[in-house]
Amino acid sequence: MKPEDDKAIIAQAARLLADDLCRNGAQGTGEAIEAWRVSDPRHDKHLAEMEAIWRDLGKVAEASTPPLPAEVAPRRRARVRAPTPRRTAQAGAALAAAITLAVLADVPLRLQADLRTGVGERRIEQLADGSRVWLDTNSAVALDFTANRREVQLLRGRAEFEVAPDRSRPFTVDAGSGATTALGTRFIVQRQGDAADVTVTEHAVQVALDSGASARVAEGQTVHYQGSTIGAVRPASRDTAMAWTRGWLVFEDAPLGDVVKELARSHPGIIRLVGSALSERRVSGSIAVDNPEEALRTLESLLHLRATRIGSVVIILHA
Repeated sequence: MKPEDDKAIIAQAARLLADDLCRNGAQGTGEAIEAWRVSDPRHDKHLAEMEAIWRDLGKVAEASTPPLPAEVAPRRRARVRAPTPRRTAQAGAALAAAITLAVLADVPLRLQADLRTGVGERRIEQLADGSRVWLDTNSAVALDFTANRREVQLLRGRAEFEVAPDRSRPFTVDAGSGATTALGTRFIVQRQGDAADVTVTEHAVQVALDSGASARVAEGQTVHYQGSTIGAVRPASRDTAMAWTRGWLVFEDAPLGDVVKELARSHPGIIRLVGSALSERRVSGSIAVDNPEEALRTLESLLHLRATRIGSVVIILHA
């Protein structure tokens, strides 16, 4: 089967499941989706994958809809409008669209990843060659080790690599538009689309872009690249760079927008900062990220921010 055929089946499975969930709920499966399931042996496999992803998404969905209080005061009761069939249908359609988009966006990564972490999870894994990888929250890697090379693709998020020596097999991490080859022991790569930050905590690495640009990064240094451009190599604090492995977010004269984005990576929902001036505000400090809700309250208190919450999932920070 061609890869494009496989992708088409995945997309169809996602859309059918989203529509079925809105029509029949989580307790039942409609005739249309069952007919599609049995019409081709490949359908059942991909539908099962979609159902597994839906179960993961359901954890977030449940958190966003807290139960109604058992009793409502008469004055408030008069203001409450029961949902009409039309409003219910509109909400179902919106939910179907959201599920479909989330599923389609995550499916390729799930199919490629050999190691991955969920939101708020960190893990350490020893690889087949004896190297070790620390995966940060909501991160994923794919592994391709052969007799001649050791190649890791950082699909999402951030990872630290402690490389086992092997002169006959270079150890390379692909991320976005560039690749980082270990010349020593330990380094961190964080990916954002086709961009990445590479920080070396022991020895050195060689960073090479698809465009041909390259840079050598030594211990205690960092470099950022995006597309065909690689930035200047700059000094970096080893302790600050490794703080996330211990559950801390450390920032020194950083834009508040960047701090909130980092914190949002550990939160099982959506956190947004409103206001360009607020986003550019420079801040320094450290926050424990194992409890993102507590970290948010600390941030709100220290920086005199306000938070508007929609359920327990969507949080909007503003002045």
